[in-house]
Amino acid sequence: MKKSICMLVTILTVIGISSAALALNRTDYRPQEECSLCGKAENSILTLYSKVNGVGILNFNDFTISTLRICNEEPNLSMSGSSHTTNVSGEDGSIISIDSNIVRRIADVTISTRDGSRPHPKEMARFLCADCCKQIEQENKYDAAFIDYQTREIFPIKENTIEFYIGDYAIHRLNAEDGLEYLVFYAPEQ
Repeated sequence: MKKSICMLVTILTVIGISSAALALNRTDYRPQEECSLCGKAENSILTLYSKVNGVGILNFNDFTISTLRICNEEPNLSMSGSSHTTNVSGEDGSIISIDSNIVRRIADVTISTRDGSRPHPKEMARFLCADCCKQIEQENKYDAAFIDYQTREIFPIKENTIEFYIGDYAIHRLNAEDGLEYLVFYAPEQ
């Protein structure tokens, strides 16, 4: 009898610990209608860029946008000349450095990745629905990607892609030793 009770207590303990572990690992995603990427979320940072014909770099884990400052319709674009910005996403996220020639509409973008520079489901879940999180995890190696402001389409960073186009913008990968470097410029079809 003592053996049976001891065995029952052991089984219940294992089940309880397993249930607690599952509960802690559960991810609470945003409902689809509130998703900052595919939903109608009015509080999404992307609503600021919905009428901008341009591209930016989206960090999936904190849902911040690094603007290239080469889109003439971008908010607060009263500057001319050139600018430099650097955005760091957390302790282990990508470092995005952008040098923009605003008048010529050209940006030199360097994305320096670190060990943790990958999409993290729990962090993305604060902003995205389950479908968007899963798609980003499947298609993106890094925690950042190019985004088309108007369509909200994501263009993953791929080490073997030399050149691609997003709307009226051409993105050309340069050979860089310190991360992934891209030259982005306005190149509308004639």
